[in-house]
Amino acid sequence: GHHVDIYYEITVEPNNVSFQHAIDYATNQTSLHGPYDAVIALGGGSTIDTAKVANLYACHPPPNDDFYDYVNPPLGKGLPVPGPLTPLIAIPTTAGTGSETTGVAIFDDAPTRSKT
Repeated sequence: GHHVDIYYEITVEPNNVSFQHAIDYATNQTSLHGPYDAVIALGGGSTIDTAKVANLYACHPPPNDDFYDYVNPPLGKGLPVPGPLTPLIAIPTTAGTGSETTGVAIFDDAPTRSKT
């Protein structure tokens, strides 16, 4: 059989805190059950972006355990993705964000009150 996890705590307009929560969930589940065979993001842009980020950080924890390592400058270091990720299947349920077509994720950075 297959082990299935469902993450229910997606927030509209995700921020660094909600992304970190999803990263912690994916990382903990990976440590308990091994790597995922796939990540499926069913929803709008917030869901898809959260899945992308959780997938990246669960597959490749930042070298210094710093959330901002993979975030683009000037907020972060903009480190490149160091290797392959778990396949992500994006199933958009809304039109307009285009999140399913890019490798980037948008979030509100609470400490700086900015969007990146």
